[in-house]
Amino acid sequence: MKIFIGSSSEAADNTNPKNILLKVAEILREAGVEPVAWNNSDYDLFSVGNTTIENLETIVEREQIGASVFIFSADDKIWWRDKVNGKSEDKNAPRDNVIFEHGLFSGKLGRKKSIIVKCGEVEKMPSDLYGVTSIDLSKENREAGTRKLIQWVNNLKTEISNDTNSETINTKPRVFCEYHADLEKEKAAIEQELSDIKGGSGILTVFKKQSDAVKDYKENISNPDISSIKILCIRGESFVQDQDEQWGSVFDDNRSIIGILSSDNNLDLIKSRYESCKKRNETEDAFITRYTKQMKSTQETIKSKKSNQLYLYYEKDLPFRMLFIDNILYMSKFKKNTKASQLEVIKIQKDSTLYSVCEEYYEKIKSTAVKQHE
Repeated sequence: MKIFIGSSSEAADNTNPKNILLKVAEILREAGVEPVAWNNSDYDLFSVGNTTIENLETIVEREQIGASVFIFSADDKIWWRDKVNGKSEDKNAPRDNVIFEHGLFSGKLGRKKSIIVKCGEVEKMPSDLYGVTSIDLSKENREAGTRKLIQWVNNLKTEISNDTNSETINTKPRVFCEYHADLEKEKAAIEQELSDIKGGSGILTVFKKQSDAVKDYKENISNPDISSIKILCIRGESFVQDQDEQWGSVFDDNRSIIGILSSDNNLDLIKSRYESCKKRNETEDAFITRYTKQMKSTQETIKSKKSNQLYLYYEKDLPFRMLFIDNILYMSKFKKNTKASQLEVIKIQKDSTLYSVCEEYYEKIKSTAVKQHE
């Protein structure tokens, strides 16, 4: 489990021997979880081109954060008026952005999974937080605070273990998508239409592999539409490469791409492609590193053109590969142990039931995906 640690820059000062952020990270590591500090450059927490708030809003999903710890240290002085005696004085308070970020993560993860760790003489906090139990890691309370922090982690582990057992019993996947039930209906409708291929349902042709479909497009589409090209896939390399057998070779530079790709943090989804996409004698770890790098490269290529739009999808399941181009849909269904380029490609005409169902599925996924910015 990953636990995000937020703090002020002072609390994370590596030149300070009393660096409380490092201490919290050490305790979490000893408790058997993975600390993800806000200033850790090993993680791509703050993507270039995005605002801080945009990055913070997606960190939980992108890094699959399970809980968070926010360090409230005595960083600032604020003027405070005591309504009881009418006096005013300066009080030690946490950094305002740390307070805000704690609230943001509490909303994402739930209050029990986003806690406050105090350090130093913190005298003033927002009144709404006075009733929230926090952990004190100040020097005089360090030992007791450490025990409480470890106990909190252990409680989280127990809760996750119980959730996992419950999911095993219910055989329901754990997903990030708030429209999961709707997506399942859309997928079922697509599967139903595909099961009746011989009956038509708007299917024009079925190609044995991608190169045959690319060839068909080049030979039969003489007047390309000017509308955007819409793609849905896991990695998407074929859509940015211009080799003859790749889809990128047929794309007009004047047209924009609206692309939905899987997030490179979808480890389960990436692992599912190992058998079909690995190189000879390539270990799973080496494959994950290479595959993830290719995913990021494709994402950057799409983002490099200002008129393009890129969305990253955080679901752990993406069964279909779709290309909407010139009133035609070329669609494949991912299969275990089969490379994307070797998947059967179905050519579907617009105004058919299957096309409409697939388009609804695409738009529903787009509404749940996270838009990326240059």
